[in-house]
Amino acid sequence: MAPILLGEKLAIKGSWDNKAAPDGRLEIKLIPQKERFAFGNAYKSSTRLVLSELETHVKLNNGFRILDIGTGVGVLAIAAKKLNPRAIVTAIEPLDVGIYYASQNFILNDTDIPLLKGWYPNDFQLNPLPEQDLIIANVDTLEPLSAAMNKHLAPKIIAFPKVSDLDIVNTIAEIRGYRLSRNINDIKFEYLVLEAI
Repeated sequence: MAPILLGEKLAIKGSWDNKAAPDGRLEIKLIPQKERFAFGNAYKSSTRLVLSELETHVKLNNGFRILDIGTGVGVLAIAAKKLNPRAIVTAIEPLDVGIYYASQNFILNDTDIPLLKGWYPNDFQLNPLPEQDLIIANVDTLEPLSAAMNKHLAPKIIAFPKVSDLDIVNTIAEIRGYRLSRNINDIKFEYLVLEAI
């Protein structure tokens, strides 16, 4: 199976593929999912769109902070770390199956990404997360996305809410001082980049 090429810099490959990625692209290897499935593999259109968008939004600053809410298999967190190896990337995942695949993929890709288990924001209220430069929220539930829309937590959010939640998301974003800087439609979801005003 050929690698999946995304944007100008990324290539997603199976864990068994030892061939160099074409064009000097940054390789992300994923172990195959068997009986249990976690969200976020590179075959999902929402994941592909967010992966392509990361090239624009992951800055090369030393210590650039990125939070991946609902990391699933960990592909978005890994991509962020590959795009900026000096970034401080943190991943949150509530489900055991996601924790399993993300932790395996983090090891496979030799990335030092802390993986926190829990539902965001409920499981993190006693130990609030530090300020971030970018939040990735490729989740299909409104609560974590709504909680992430906090200018004191992050000035920029890449999100993929359900189309049915768009009006609510836009209202919350406006109230909390974000503007929509990019918007892409995808059959069931609407892809948004929100930036603090």
